[in-house]
Amino acid sequence: MVVLSVQELQISRGDLAFYGLDVFATVTAVLFALRKRRHAPIAALFAFGLVSDGAMRALARELLGQSRPFTGMVRVAWTIRESFFSAYVPAVVVVVLLVLWPRQAGRLLEVPTLAFAVVVGAHVFLYPALRGEALGAFYRKAHGTLCAVLAVSAIVFEAERRRWRRKLSATELLALWCCGAEVMNLFGPYWGGKPWEEWGLARVDYGIVFAIALITQGRSLWMLRSGRSGRTR
Repeated sequence: MVVLSVQELQISRGDLAFYGLDVFATVTAVLFALRKRRHAPIAALFAFGLVSDGAMRALARELLGQSRPFTGMVRVAWTIRESFFSAYVPAVVVVVLLVLWPRQAGRLLEVPTLAFAVVVGAHVFLYPALRGEALGAFYRKAHGTLCAVLAVSAIVFEAERRRWRRKLSATELLALWCCGAEVMNLFGPYWGGKPWEEWGLARVDYGIVFAIALITQGRSLWMLRSGRSGRTR
Protein backbone atom coordinates (compact mmCIF):
# COMPACT_ATOMS: atom_id res chain seq x y z
CA MET A 1 0.00 0.00 0.00
CA VAL A 2 1.05 3.63 0.36
CA VAL A 3 2.38 3.59 3.91
CA LEU A 4 5.08 0.96 4.35
CA SER A 5 6.77 -0.19 7.52
CA VAL A 6 9.03 -2.98 8.64
CA GLN A 7 6.07 -4.48 10.49
CA GLU A 8 4.10 -4.70 7.25
CA LEU A 9 6.78 -6.87 5.67
CA GLN A 10 7.10 -9.25 8.60
CA ILE A 11 4.92 -12.33 8.81
CA SER A 12 3.22 -12.77 12.17
CA ARG A 13 1.44 -15.81 13.57
CA GLY A 14 -1.82 -14.22 12.51
CA ASP A 15 -0.47 -13.92 8.96
CA LEU A 16 0.56 -17.58 8.97
CA ALA A 17 -2.90 -18.63 10.12
CA PHE A 18 -4.54 -16.40 7.49
CA TYR A 19 -2.33 -17.61 4.64
CA GLY A 20 -2.72 -21.21 5.76
CA LEU A 21 -6.49 -20.85 5.57
CA ASP A 22 -6.12 -19.09 2.22
CA VAL A 23 -3.95 -21.89 0.80
CA PHE A 24 -6.27 -24.67 1.96
CA ALA A 25 -9.32 -22.83 0.61
CA THR A 26 -7.54 -22.35 -2.72
CA VAL A 27 -6.42 -25.97 -2.96
CA THR A 28 -9.89 -27.32 -2.23
CA ALA A 29 -11.34 -24.83 -4.72
CA VAL A 30 -9.01 -26.10 -7.45
CA LEU A 31 -9.79 -29.74 -6.60
CA PHE A 32 -13.51 -29.03 -6.69
CA ALA A 33 -13.17 -27.09 -9.97
CA LEU A 34 -11.49 -30.12 -11.53
CA ARG A 35 -14.65 -32.08 -10.76
CA LYS A 36 -17.18 -29.31 -11.34
CA ARG A 37 -16.09 -26.92 -14.09
CA ARG A 38 -18.57 -24.25 -13.06
CA HIS A 39 -16.51 -23.72 -9.88
CA ALA A 40 -13.46 -22.66 -11.92
CA PRO A 41 -14.08 -18.88 -11.47
CA ILE A 42 -14.03 -19.25 -7.67
CA ALA A 43 -10.82 -21.29 -7.82
CA ALA A 44 -9.23 -18.73 -10.14
CA LEU A 45 -10.23 -15.88 -7.82
CA PHE A 46 -8.71 -17.53 -4.75
CA ALA A 47 -5.53 -18.39 -6.66
CA PHE A 48 -5.23 -14.84 -8.00
CA GLY A 49 -5.70 -13.37 -4.54
CA LEU A 50 -2.99 -15.61 -3.10
CA VAL A 51 -0.49 -14.87 -5.88
CA SER A 52 -1.18 -11.13 -5.95
CA ASP A 53 -0.78 -10.86 -2.18
CA GLY A 54 2.62 -12.53 -2.43
CA ALA A 55 3.59 -10.21 -5.29
CA MET A 56 2.57 -7.14 -3.29
CA ARG A 57 4.69 -8.24 -0.34
CA ALA A 58 7.67 -8.76 -2.64
CA LEU A 59 7.23 -5.33 -4.24
CA ALA A 60 6.82 -3.73 -0.81
CA ARG A 61 10.39 -4.72 0.00
CA GLU A 62 11.57 -2.64 -2.96
CA LEU A 63 9.64 0.38 -1.70
CA LEU A 64 10.69 0.21 1.94
CA GLY A 65 12.93 3.13 2.88
CA GLN A 66 12.65 4.88 -0.50
CA SER A 67 12.13 8.64 -0.55
CA ARG A 68 8.72 9.98 -1.51
CA PRO A 69 7.28 10.81 -3.94
CA PHE A 70 8.59 7.74 -5.74
CA THR A 71 10.44 8.24 -9.02
CA GLY A 72 11.93 6.06 -11.73
CA MET A 73 11.80 2.30 -11.29
CA VAL A 74 10.62 2.69 -7.70
CA ARG A 75 7.52 4.45 -8.98
CA VAL A 76 7.01 1.65 -11.51
CA ALA A 77 7.19 -0.88 -8.67
CA TRP A 78 4.66 1.16 -6.67
CA THR A 79 2.30 1.38 -9.64
CA ILE A 80 2.48 -2.38 -10.22
CA ARG A 81 1.86 -3.03 -6.53
CA GLU A 82 -1.17 -0.75 -6.42
CA SER A 83 -2.45 -2.33 -9.63
CA PHE A 84 -2.36 -5.76 -8.00
CA PHE A 85 -4.25 -4.34 -5.03
CA SER A 86 -6.78 -2.59 -7.26
CA ALA A 87 -7.39 -5.67 -9.41
CA TYR A 88 -8.93 -7.90 -6.75
CA VAL A 89 -12.35 -6.29 -6.39
CA PRO A 90 -12.92 -6.03 -10.17
CA ALA A 91 -11.92 -9.71 -10.27
CA VAL A 92 -14.59 -10.44 -7.65
CA VAL A 93 -17.16 -8.65 -9.82
CA VAL A 94 -16.10 -10.70 -12.86
CA VAL A 95 -16.39 -13.95 -10.91
CA VAL A 96 -19.77 -13.03 -9.42
CA LEU A 97 -21.15 -12.18 -12.86
CA LEU A 98 -19.81 -15.42 -14.35
CA VAL A 99 -21.29 -17.50 -11.54
CA LEU A 100 -24.60 -15.77 -10.85
CA TRP A 101 -25.35 -14.40 -14.32
CA PRO A 102 -23.47 -16.59 -16.83
CA ARG A 103 -25.78 -15.74 -19.74
CA GLN A 104 -25.54 -11.99 -19.23
CA ALA A 105 -21.89 -11.90 -18.12
CA GLY A 106 -20.54 -11.17 -21.59
CA ARG A 107 -22.42 -7.89 -21.74
CA LEU A 108 -21.71 -6.89 -18.14
CA LEU A 109 -17.98 -7.59 -17.90
CA GLU A 110 -17.22 -4.17 -19.36
CA VAL A 111 -18.05 -2.59 -15.97
CA PRO A 112 -15.25 -4.18 -13.87
CA THR A 113 -12.83 -3.98 -16.80
CA LEU A 114 -13.42 -0.26 -17.22
CA ALA A 115 -13.20 0.32 -13.46
CA PHE A 116 -9.81 -1.40 -13.29
CA ALA A 117 -8.53 0.54 -16.31
CA VAL A 118 -9.60 3.85 -14.72
CA VAL A 119 -7.87 3.02 -11.43
CA VAL A 120 -4.61 1.96 -13.10
CA GLY A 121 -4.73 5.04 -15.32
CA ALA A 122 -5.11 7.20 -12.22
CA HIS A 123 -2.05 5.56 -10.67
CA VAL A 124 -0.01 6.21 -13.80
CA PHE A 125 -1.10 9.75 -14.67
CA LEU A 126 -2.19 11.35 -11.38
CA TYR A 127 0.69 10.37 -9.10
CA PRO A 128 2.11 12.02 -6.97
CA ALA A 129 -1.01 14.18 -6.47
CA LEU A 130 -3.02 10.99 -5.94
CA ARG A 131 -1.54 9.64 -2.72
CA GLY A 132 -2.24 9.68 1.00
CA GLU A 133 -5.75 10.89 1.85
CA ALA A 134 -6.54 11.68 -1.80
CA LEU A 135 -5.71 8.09 -2.79
CA GLY A 136 -7.76 6.73 0.10
CA ALA A 137 -10.80 8.77 -0.98
CA PHE A 138 -10.31 7.61 -4.57
CA TYR A 139 -10.18 3.98 -3.48
CA ARG A 140 -13.32 4.40 -1.39
CA LYS A 141 -15.27 5.78 -4.37
CA ALA A 142 -14.01 3.07 -6.71
CA HIS A 143 -14.75 0.34 -4.18
CA GLY A 144 -18.21 1.79 -3.51
CA THR A 145 -19.05 1.79 -7.21
CA LEU A 146 -18.08 -1.86 -7.61
CA CYS A 147 -19.88 -2.80 -4.41
CA ALA A 148 -23.05 -1.30 -5.86
CA VAL A 149 -22.67 -3.64 -8.85
CA LEU A 150 -22.11 -6.59 -6.51
CA ALA A 151 -25.08 -5.70 -4.31
CA VAL A 152 -27.47 -5.34 -7.25
CA SER A 153 -26.23 -8.60 -8.77
CA ALA A 154 -26.66 -10.50 -5.51
CA ILE A 155 -30.07 -9.03 -4.65
CA VAL A 156 -31.57 -9.64 -8.09
CA PHE A 157 -30.11 -13.15 -8.19
CA GLU A 158 -31.55 -13.99 -4.76
CA ALA A 159 -34.96 -12.62 -5.76
CA GLU A 160 -34.99 -14.79 -8.88
CA ARG A 161 -33.74 -17.84 -7.01
CA ARG A 162 -36.40 -17.53 -4.32
CA ARG A 163 -39.04 -16.94 -6.95
CA TRP A 164 -38.22 -20.29 -8.55
CA ARG A 165 -37.52 -21.92 -5.15
CA ARG A 166 -34.15 -23.17 -6.29
CA LYS A 167 -31.48 -24.22 -3.82
CA LEU A 168 -28.06 -22.59 -3.84
CA SER A 169 -25.14 -24.52 -5.28
CA ALA A 170 -21.80 -24.49 -3.45
CA THR A 171 -20.37 -22.20 -6.14
CA GLU A 172 -23.23 -19.71 -5.90
CA LEU A 173 -23.02 -19.68 -2.11
CA LEU A 174 -19.34 -18.72 -2.20
CA ALA A 175 -19.97 -16.08 -4.88
CA LEU A 176 -22.53 -14.47 -2.57
CA TRP A 177 -20.12 -14.61 0.36
CA CYS A 178 -17.48 -12.88 -1.79
CA CYS A 179 -20.05 -10.13 -2.46
CA GLY A 180 -20.74 -9.80 1.24
CA ALA A 181 -17.05 -9.56 2.12
CA GLU A 182 -16.50 -6.62 -0.24
CA VAL A 183 -19.57 -4.78 1.04
CA MET A 184 -18.31 -5.28 4.60
CA ASN A 185 -14.92 -3.95 3.52
CA LEU A 186 -16.60 -0.81 2.19
CA PHE A 187 -17.94 -0.07 5.67
CA GLY A 188 -14.72 -1.28 7.29
CA PRO A 189 -11.23 -0.35 6.06
CA TYR A 190 -12.40 1.83 3.17
CA TRP A 191 -14.79 3.94 5.22
CA GLY A 192 -12.04 5.73 7.14
CA GLY A 193 -10.37 6.95 3.96
CA LYS A 194 -7.09 5.05 4.38
CA PRO A 195 -7.79 1.34 3.91
CA TRP A 196 -4.15 0.37 4.43
CA GLU A 197 -4.36 1.56 8.04
CA GLU A 198 -7.37 -0.64 8.84
CA TRP A 199 -6.62 -3.63 6.63
CA GLY A 200 -6.88 -6.00 9.59
CA LEU A 201 -10.66 -5.64 9.26
CA ALA A 202 -10.49 -6.88 5.68
CA ARG A 203 -8.39 -9.84 6.81
CA VAL A 204 -11.25 -10.83 9.11
CA ASP A 205 -13.78 -10.62 6.26
CA TYR A 206 -11.61 -12.63 3.90
CA GLY A 207 -10.78 -15.12 6.63
CA ILE A 208 -14.50 -15.80 7.09
CA VAL A 209 -14.90 -16.36 3.35
CA PHE A 210 -11.93 -18.76 3.27
CA ALA A 211 -13.25 -20.70 6.26
CA ILE A 212 -16.69 -21.05 4.67
CA ALA A 213 -15.06 -21.99 1.36
CA LEU A 214 -12.92 -24.66 3.00
CA ILE A 215 -15.94 -26.21 4.74
CA THR A 216 -18.26 -25.95 1.72
CA GLN A 217 -15.76 -27.21 -0.83
CA GLY A 218 -14.47 -29.94 1.45
CA ARG A 219 -18.01 -31.17 2.06
CA SER A 220 -18.78 -31.06 -1.67
CA LEU A 221 -15.64 -33.03 -2.51
CA TRP A 222 -16.49 -35.62 0.13
CA MET A 223 -20.01 -35.97 -1.28
CA LEU A 224 -18.65 -36.41 -4.79
CA ARG A 225 -16.14 -38.99 -3.63
CA SER A 226 -18.76 -40.92 -1.71
CA GLY A 227 -21.06 -40.93 -4.72
CA ARG A 228 -23.67 -38.52 -3.37
CA SER A 229 -24.34 -35.65 -5.77
CA GLY A 230 -26.21 -33.32 -3.37
CA ARG A 231 -26.21 -29.68 -4.51
CA THR A 232 -22.61 -29.57 -5.60
CA ARG A 233 -23.10 -28.46 -9.17
